[in-house]
Amino acid sequence: FNKAIREEMLMHKANQKVDSRQVSDILYTIPDWLSHHSLTAKKLRLNDLLKSFTVRLRPTYIPALGHHVVSEVLKQTLPIAYVHKNNFSNSPEIRLLNPLAINFEQYEKNLRNALYIIEKKLIEIIFEYIDSDSLNDLRENVNLVKYTKWKSKLCWYQDNVCILNIFERNNWPFPQNEFNLLTNELDMGQKYLNEIKHLKEKRNSSMLIRSSKQINSTFYDRAPCGHPYRRQI
Repeated sequence: FNKAIREEMLMHKANQKVDSRQVSDILYTIPDWLSHHSLTAKKLRLNDLLKSFTVRLRPTYIPALGHHVVSEVLKQTLPIAYVHKNNFSNSPEIRLLNPLAINFEQYEKNLRNALYIIEKKLIEIIFEYIDSDSLNDLRENVNLVKYTKWKSKLCWYQDNVCILNIFERNNWPFPQNEFNLLTNELDMGQKYLNEIKHLKEKRNSSMLIRSSKQINSTFYDRAPCGHPYRRQI
């Protein structure tokens, strides 16, 4: 009798562990994860970088001239203009910035580190929800068969078409809308990096830096997540 009671108690505890794990999986969704690891949570949006170094363009109307003018001093000290969407009025406004005051290199490094973590989460989902046969197909499709530890070589920016095809073929075993939240973060990060590259070129031009060694970032031969670009076969 005592043995039967002990076995029943052990089974009850085992069921409690399973239930707890299931509840945890339900509660800890991708939106929850992104609340700590997204570009917004880490203040790595491009606006987060630029807002401290920009001034709203407010031309002054000169009645004698019949039109608005901008201070020449302002244009010289803040030589780059960009369009910023005002969250309150939902209308675009022009802002001026001085690229010489911004540490683009540190921002780029932090952004790439964040994208690496987001991509790592995406890769974990692939290996957890896609069956082994489909993973082998994916490995072959992205030309990573020669690598033993090919999981660390998988890259959203280079392999996204094959990754999406595998999920389509498996009828999306992971919620597609949550998967898209991760890929949207990765794609947005790539957009920010492209814009930073443009601003750095403007900065270098204003500093009269001409050598390619100084202009070209060591990151440009790598994907936004840090993976080296693979040669196309």
